[in-house]
Amino acid sequence: MRLTLLKVAFIAALVTLAVWQLDFRSFAAALTPRLLLAALLVQPLILFGLLASAARFRELTGPPEISLAASAKAQVLSLGMNTLLPGRMAEILKVTYLRDHAGVAFSAGCAAVVLERLIDVAFLGALAALSLLLLLAEVNPVIMGLAIVAAAGMLALPVLEPLFVRALALLPSRIARELGTAVVQHAARRFREGAVLKAVLYGAAIWTLAGFNVYLFLTVASGGALEPAQALAVFVASLIGIAIPALPGGFGTFEAAVVFVLGRFGFPLEQALAMALVLHAAQIAPVLAGALVIAMRERMGIQSLVRDGARALRAPDRPA
Repeated sequence: MRLTLLKVAFIAALVTLAVWQLDFRSFAAALTPRLLLAALLVQPLILFGLLASAARFRELTGPPEISLAASAKAQVLSLGMNTLLPGRMAEILKVTYLRDHAGVAFSAGCAAVVLERLIDVAFLGALAALSLLLLLAEVNPVIMGLAIVAAAGMLALPVLEPLFVRALALLPSRIARELGTAVVQHAARRFREGAVLKAVLYGAAIWTLAGFNVYLFLTVASGGALEPAQALAVFVASLIGIAIPALPGGFGTFEAAVVFVLGRFGFPLEQALAMALVLHAAQIAPVLAGALVIAMRERMGIQSLVRDGARALRAPDRPA
């Protein structure tokens, strides 16, 4: 709780500093119709990226095969609610939703989320390395290290599966042992069956669409003032900013990262902030609206998970 308050205080200090230096008249002038046009033009790319994400998650959950529509709803629910909940807590919602609506085992859903995140971290590291190679952005070595660990972890999973299972057998909780073992075994099985390779290809499509999304927005919003390599630097910075677990949806850190890089390319603070805010809104508004609709009209699966979890806790514990 104290750490969360410190993060909020830090973001509030950054916002206060930015507002103190902001010329509101220039900022209002920077909010041009061109920004709205840019936000509208990237919506098809956001939709295609969402469908690719749904196809990837469906591949990772494995048999029984779920519909693309159910997987897409789970993705929208999770992405949208992550803009309201801190620390990417809403990742669990895609698991509970598919458990309730498509019969996906909770362990299979959790394994799919883990693999999904490992793939994304590996791609983020590759993009950061490319940006660093082009001397466009100063990339934290921690990002590079996490990417290497993620890639190595995926490659070593089938080999280290027995070791992980033996380690999990030492856990005192029966539920933790069984869930952890099922997650590891499902992830390793999907790797051996070639599903992870397909998911990596889907990931390449997702990240390509996301990068072109940012490039198209910046090109239209700036009137072509940015080179593709500069747009890549902004894209990497925005990803790192939104990945920092501060406020829900990466608010504050996303804008700070984008404004910082745009400022290095000669954009005034007011124009850079206007572009950052509209770019962020263009990314989150569709999924947030979709998530709220799904949450109001359909079950999210939390209630059934809690009920089944309580039943499992009442069951007698068996020795490991």
